[in-house]
Amino acid sequence: MNVVKFLSLCFVVLFISCKDDDDKSKVVIPEQIVIAESGLYPEGIAFDPKENVFYVSSVAKGKISKVTLDGNIETFADSPDLVSTLGMEIDKVNNRLLVCVTDPGFNQSRSTNNTVGQLAVVAVYDLETGNRVDFIQLTSGAPHLANDLIMDDEGNVYVSDSFAPSIYRIDTEGNVSTLISNDVFLPQQGNFGLNGLTYHSDGYLIVSKYDEGKLFKIPLSNPAAFNEITINRGTIPAIDGMLLTSNNTLIVASNNLGGALHKNTLFKLRSLDNWESASIENSLETGDSSFPTTFTKVGEDVYIQYARLQALVAGNNPEASDFPIVKVNF
Repeated sequence: MNVVKFLSLCFVVLFISCKDDDDKSKVVIPEQIVIAESGLYPEGIAFDPKENVFYVSSVAKGKISKVTLDGNIETFADSPDLVSTLGMEIDKVNNRLLVCVTDPGFNQSRSTNNTVGQLAVVAVYDLETGNRVDFIQLTSGAPHLANDLIMDDEGNVYVSDSFAPSIYRIDTEGNVSTLISNDVFLPQQGNFGLNGLTYHSDGYLIVSKYDEGKLFKIPLSNPAAFNEITINRGTIPAIDGMLLTSNNTLIVASNNLGGALHKNTLFKLRSLDNWESASIENSLETGDSSFPTTFTKVGEDVYIQYARLQALVAGNNPEASDFPIVKVNF
């Protein structure tokens, strides 16, 4: 064998070896991961690509859990002041987990007269140590319910309030201010108002109003100049969580706490005018008992949490015992 052929053979063997190693190092995320814990009701979800684990909240128990890809669940954080936990987000730059802490009245062991319908806090955890590093009170009094949160490119955090017509801003130093408060966002009596929100890199938020099925565009530089996003089919009932998968594509979860007025559905929306308007491109029904709430990105894929909250609202008769995390395939 001459030298050229020998070197060529060596290169081929090395290439195949490296390719095999790369294939072995790839983590395969299942299409569905089932959380098996009775009465958990996880409303919020966030994926940590460093550990390849999901973090989920709990409306009924308050604790924050870590879920592995095979469905194993363990408690990440728990304390009496975690009455109910809802939306969550991972701060990748600072390796922190941010979680909305509130009290809609579903955790009988922790809810009190001083917290129900009033608690609005963002808890912050160090993902490496599991220690809580901050517990940021957004407001006081009633009515308030901290529902969902999102970060912008600079590290500021924005939190929706479902019982008040407000969105709060937490800057990088932990200082709280009100980004916007407007009666347009007031919830109907006994319902949820502002709910899911997402950040667009052009400098604005897209926020859902649950009770009216509307979407709003809120410029961060001038929040008072907000406008409703016109949807080609009018409204989408009971919009909960949402996620921008590209600058022009938004996916939203639709459910209903009031009963089976419509089917639990995920919608894909597209905008061609910087979210002044949007068209529904596709939809995906998720089943009568699913109650989809919030999304998380896993690489290029998107996963949705099935919270099964209709069972909790109906009095836990029977209590839901499994809560799938499901890959979204439109």
